[in-house]
Amino acid sequence: MARLQINTGVKSYEIEDENGKLLGTIYIYPNDFNFGKRAEDARKNIVTLVEKAEEIANDETKDAANEIFELDRKIKAELDTMFNSNVSETVFNGLNCLNLNNGEYFIIRFLNLIVPVITKEMEKSAKESNNRIDKYASQASKR
Repeated sequence: MARLQINTGVKSYEIEDENGKLLGTIYIYPNDFNFGKRAEDARKNIVTLVEKAEEIANDETKDAANEIFELDRKIKAELDTMFNSNVSETVFNGLNCLNLNNGEYFIIRFLNLIVPVITKEMEKSAKESNNRIDKYASQASKR
């Protein structure tokens, strides 16, 4: 059987912990035009869920452990939707995404790490696209 291969623009990123231990590889499509919408929706939902976690942590009358567990699950689902890929399993490797380190949530540290990378890739893609458009437009105007 013949096999066709199409270039999807997927980028792979190896994720390591602070000790250099490889946690795994995530695959992201930084040129996906739907990423911006998914990212904005997911960001809003994640912020809301993190705020809810803070409220739960400060309310001693609640069953915090179960509720935080459920919020962790929901935040990870939002992250996976954002990237249209199961990145949470690799990134968090079974850990709660609301774990704090130096006063910052794990989910926030990850987003602060990956969003600039994707933004740079998207800007590069847009520049390449504009260059192609300019090239074809200049050829068309010469006719």
